[in-house]
Amino acid sequence: MHRRPIIRGVTVALLVALLPLATSCYGRFQLVRNVYEANTSVKDKYIRSGVTWLFVIIPVYGLAGLVDFLVLNVIEFWQGKNPAMGESEPVIRTAQVGAERFVQTLRHRDGATEVTVERFRDGALVDRLTLRQPDGSDRLAGSLEVPGAPIVTLLAERDGETLLLTRTVAGQAPERFTSSPAEVSRLEARVLAALGPAAPTVVARASH
Repeated sequence: MHRRPIIRGVTVALLVALLPLATSCYGRFQLVRNVYEANTSVKDKYIRSGVTWLFVIIPVYGLAGLVDFLVLNVIEFWQGKNPAMGESEPVIRTAQVGAERFVQTLRHRDGATEVTVERFRDGALVDRLTLRQPDGSDRLAGSLEVPGAPIVTLLAERDGETLLLTRTVAGQAPERFTSSPAEVSRLEARVLAALGPAAPTVVARASH
């Protein structure tokens, strides 16, 4: 009966603890700037989606530099594509964090962006996170696979200015977590700061 408030508290604590923004050890990406010269709706789409990705990834990988690396790779991938893009060849990025190696594979197919993150330790697979976001949608669906354990399915979606995350383990009742509008705003600030000088100063205002 008390698991949900406890787990939600841990999730919120992770979100708050990881909000301070330091320059990632991986360096800043050379992001395609033309997206920030486009209309406000395009900018908002990238920022809103980036916030959703952070909301899902942070509880899985509690490493500030790593989540910046993972989310910026996704935004960079989007910026290099046409919004109505067709299928693409996989783009593979890697990162080493201590004894762990992360392999991120991004691709676009069947009208959606798909990302797989595999974590290895001493050459053995620790876990695999797979996420999929249909074009033009705020819904992000995925799964977390750990060798020898039941698969965990994830679904993140927006309800106004609130983010909802549903986590389901086979054979168990779904668990649901929410973020307040204030938490969403702090995550948005993190995405903008991580984007660095290329980020728009004001997301919700178009310049003409």
